[in-house]
Order: sequence, then structure tokens, then C-alpha cells
Amino acid sequence: MKKFLKLILGILFILFFLLLASVIALHFYMKAYIKKPEFSKRIISEIEKSTHRKATFKGLDYSIFPLSFLLEDISLKNCENTGDFIALKKLDIRVNPLKGEVTRIVLDSPTINVTKFKDGAFDFADIT
Repeated sequence: MKKFLKLILGILFILFFLLLASVIALHFYMKAYIKKPEFSKRIISEIEKSTHRKATFKGLDYSIFPLSFLLEDISLKNCENTGDFIALKKLDIRVNPLKGEVTRIVLDSPTINVTKFKDGAFDFADIT
């Protein structure tokens, strides 16, 4: 019985060590991947494609537990590119990877500038 218990504990220890090593490896891989300029350009491209407006941000970070992404100094220009439509100090997005859904969005110091044109339309009407 003691041999069986030692075997089970040994297997559990090895599985725990492998899980810990894979989490550490994932952390370093993500840290290196997120810091690449191509990743930031892809995020900006997707934002611009979906909003039809120029977007910028200065900082990008992430956390594995819980899975979340933090963008800093975000700006989305208005439809004439003359000023900011939306500006945020920070945007924190938490994701549940098992369900594939966003579970929390936190906006820090949001500024939203809405313009009404002479024809009665608002400047956010073109965002799809």
C-alpha cells in the first residue's frame, strides 16, 4: 500500500511540476509576443477596421491569472480626424478563456466627445 501511495504522490508531483513549467513558459512566450510591434499594429488595425477611425495606444500588458489585457493611453479619433472621439487612460479587459467571453471591461478616465452635425446626425452614426 505504501508503494502505491508513493507512486500516486510521485505522479501527482510530476504533473504539478509540468503544469507549473508550462504556465511559466506560456508567461514568457506571451510577454515576448505582446511586446512585438507587429502585435500592437494588428490590434490597431482591427480597431480601425471595425470603427473606421484612426486609433492609437501607448502601452499593452496582460495577466495570465485571471486572463486579462490592459491597454494604456488609448485614443480613437473623430470622423474628421481633427480631435479625439474617445480617449482613455486605461482599458482593462478580462476574458474567460473556457467560455470564450469577455467577463469585465473597466474604463479608466474616459473622455467621449460627441458632435451633432447640421443634418441632425451624430458623429458616431458611422461606427458599425
